[in-house]
Amino acid sequence: MFLQLPARREKSDTQYDTYGLRFSGKNEGFGYQLEYATQEKELSNGTEFDADYLLAEASLKVDAVKFALGFENLQSDNGNFGFATPLATAHKFQGWADQFLGTPNEGIKDIYFSAGGKLGGVKLLAVYHDFTSDTDNLSGDDDLGSEFGFVASKKFGDYGLSLKYANYSDGDSSFNKADAEKLWLTVSAAF
Repeated sequence: MFLQLPARREKSDTQYDTYGLRFSGKNEGFGYQLEYATQEKELSNGTEFDADYLLAEASLKVDAVKFALGFENLQSDNGNFGFATPLATAHKFQGWADQFLGTPNEGIKDIYFSAGGKLGGVKLLAVYHDFTSDTDNLSGDDDLGSEFGFVASKKFGDYGLSLKYANYSDGDSSFNKADAEKLWLTVSAAF
């Protein structure tokens, strides 16, 4: 169990207070993660917004393949403020096409599925995300799109090679997102 004490971030006229809990574990190939956090944003004029964060994930390892199914919800305060993670790497959690590096005011619901394992010394991982907003936008829309991603990586002594691909399909046009594809080839070295 993890209990996070208040985290404050000062930004010109904005202050965030965030508190959270995390439970995780695994037993004989079955794993789980449960997280909850609450956040308050206060503007210098005294206006306050509140939003919560939820995560539930279950994983199962079958032979050499690990499957995971999860739900992540960065909630909204009536479309005025979405739970913020200003110091997090959203690239890792909300799709590799980087469409949600900041939480929209309507919030985000992400249902995702992944499968990964090792084949011939190559680590493989495929991930699918289905994104909706926590609160409908002013047009009454909630479809933020979907994304499929794939990564393959291999170590060669002190070097690593990775190929990552992401394909994002936009949702409702009122969210001003566009289809996007990204491809990365990464070489790393550890000395």
